[in-house]
Amino acid sequence: MRIPQINNTFLGYLFLILIWWGAYKSADIFGFFKTVASLWFLPAGVTLAIVLAVPLRFIFAPLIANLLLAIPFTCTVLDIECTSSVDPILHGFRLYAIYGGLGLLLRFGIKIMLPIGTLNDSHWKLGLTLVAAAIGALSGVSLHAVTGNFPWSVAWEIIRPWGVGDAIGAIIVPPLLVPLLIGVFQEDGRSAPLDWQWPSFGSLLFQCAAITVAMVIGFLLPKIYPDMSGLWYVILLPPIFFALQAGLPAAATSVFLTTMLAPPAAYYSSYGGEKLSLQFLLLICSLAGLTIGAAISDRRRAFTALKQHEQELEKQVKQRTAELEEAHGFQKHLLRSLGHDLKQPVQSINLMLDSLATEFKEDPKIQSVEKAKRVGQSAADFVGKVLDFAKRDAGRVDVTLEQVSIVEVFDVLAATFEPMATAKGVKLEIEPSTRWVLTDQSLLIEALSNLIDNAIRLSISGQSVKLALEERADHLLISVTDEIVGIDGNGVQQTGFGLDIVRQICSMIGADFEQKPNMATLALPTKVTEKLA
Repeated sequence: MRIPQINNTFLGYLFLILIWWGAYKSADIFGFFKTVASLWFLPAGVTLAIVLAVPLRFIFAPLIANLLLAIPFTCTVLDIECTSSVDPILHGFRLYAIYGGLGLLLRFGIKIMLPIGTLNDSHWKLGLTLVAAAIGALSGVSLHAVTGNFPWSVAWEIIRPWGVGDAIGAIIVPPLLVPLLIGVFQEDGRSAPLDWQWPSFGSLLFQCAAITVAMVIGFLLPKIYPDMSGLWYVILLPPIFFALQAGLPAAATSVFLTTMLAPPAAYYSSYGGEKLSLQFLLLICSLAGLTIGAAISDRRRAFTALKQHEQELEKQVKQRTAELEEAHGFQKHLLRSLGHDLKQPVQSINLMLDSLATEFKEDPKIQSVEKAKRVGQSAADFVGKVLDFAKRDAGRVDVTLEQVSIVEVFDVLAATFEPMATAKGVKLEIEPSTRWVLTDQSLLIEALSNLIDNAIRLSISGQSVKLALEERADHLLISVTDEIVGIDGNGVQQTGFGLDIVRQICSMIGADFEQKPNMATLALPTKVTEKLA
């Protein structure tokens, strides 16, 4: 709903003063309003709402509106009985001190969020309003008694309906007037902060119809059926229903309509109950409806915030997943490219070194060529590993599960690495085993080859490297141990690209890889192996 805005100070004060006068005058239009509240019950709520919602330069508008009642011309224009010019001044300062002070406390002391849309803020507003209404009623009747308007005996008789009436007015007006004032006096064109949504015209008609039906049942049926005198409590139901259905905005309008329509309905239906009981019922209706509405609005805001957070997280996860997929794709592409681009030059270098070694085999410098050949062969092996790693990572290598003899695997590893170990003076110990395992033989050999190759290369003469298999309760443990010593004299862990290859292969064959100082292990679960078979 688009609300016209007021930026002019004079027009702003005029607008607020007219609202206050309208609230004061409405309480005096029909005599039956006096049976349920004082003349101040609506101005109390208007004063509180204005101080809560308007820019600071306008907060004295309620006081000015009240003080203007001391001018006989104003009373004549508003058709208000003006018995004394002192009463409006005294009551004006009294009313503003109590409800204007309450508005300043809520606004700057407690700092509630407008338009009183949260349950916590609603609790503060409702609770302190009840206290303010009690103080207002006590000070009001006392002021009348002191100034001689009526005796103290009358003052104590009207203090209860006065207090309950002021509490009703101060409770039902701000939830509706605060959003309206925020929309009128703010600069960005919004109708209200938070998620305040005014009920549609159709919703208001439906509320009026439901409230009318409730009042017909509550006030007229007991006239026809005297034993159903307690039915007037049914007027509580519409505000609670609309509060549960649509939250605080609907609760605010339904509470206001119920509270304003109930007194004339009771009057015209010759309501025979106690007037104070009807007041308390309307007060309970206001408190319950607005509290439930605030709770429902709070829950909806929390649910909306949760959904937005979930959507943001989902968006972040998708974005991060895309980034990781892109990075992973680049990594695979880089590995394949490096492997293919390096393979041919390395092979060409090795062929040229072979040719040089054959052509100059009698040359004393042939040892340098042989060293270069070994380096070239190492480079070729590394490029081959890179290519194999990239193929496995791309899923282009199939895992072939079959019953594999550990003796055969260990024999292949011994034949491959014993010459290398002997040349370095390292003892390669391989414990024999007759166990068969369900795995991919070539991948298992490649994984163990990387571990043994690293261990031998990092060992020094006199140390040993051991390959063994142990049978555990639920897995087979193949271990490669060494005696490599670090700078601090303690054992060290193997490092390098070979370990990445081992981890990759273990994930493919269902093995668990673990590395400790001077030991690397591959655990093949026997149960998983049997399922794979």
